Amino acid sequence: MIHFLLSAIGYLSLFCALIHATEENLVGVYSNKAQGFGTVTIVLGKNGSGDLVNSVGRSPIWGWVYDAKESIVTITGPLAENDGKQSITLLYDKAKQTLAFETKADSKPLIRINEKELDTYLSLFDVTASAQVIELAQKEALTCGFAKDSFHVLSLNPSHEALAKQLKEQGFDDTKQGDELVQIQEKNRACTLQYRKKDDEWRLIHAHDTK
Repeated sequence: MIHFLLSAIGYLSLFCALIHATEENLVGVYSNKAQGFGTVTIVLGKNGSGDLVNSVGRSPIWGWVYDAKESIVTITGPLAENDGKQSITLLYDKAKQTLAFETKADSKPLIRINEKELDTYLSLFDVTASAQVIELAQKEALTCGFAKDSFHVLSLNPSHEALAKQLKEQGFDDTKQGDELVQIQEKNRACTLQYRKKDDEWRLIHAHDTK
């Protein structure tokens, strides 16, 4: 499984991603509430990112989209056993607020959890970096040796207390309002970048690579 710098609730991560077309009412945490190794949880964030958590570990959802006509949610990310990029479709029941794996007819539906304490966690998926910063990060990834078409750039929300603490431990102690932080992910490697706008130009002011 892919390893990352940060963790929050259990195996859930603190990452955000690029914007995708999503359905606002679908944003939330869904779980089959099974016991032990049978537990499966899916997080769908406002900006199109999220998490897939099961007994094996967790994988980030780099993008999710909703087909209202077919009532299908498609999640995409390094979800395959070899951390390869894969898409999985789920059936969404709007009345019951459940998700069900389309290819697993016998699997228990995942029910939306409406617990107040999850609101803060979900807010971590609200932030999306500007297109200019994403483009700069993609170029930086190639410069740093990330393989073309095998990495993904996600936004980080430094306003969350737990995330801010983790970032400070990695040397990101000079964060200001307006800064944009993104992370390049490729299998077991993650590189976090901090950009600041000066003279109408985004500049890289700090980086931390887990290589």
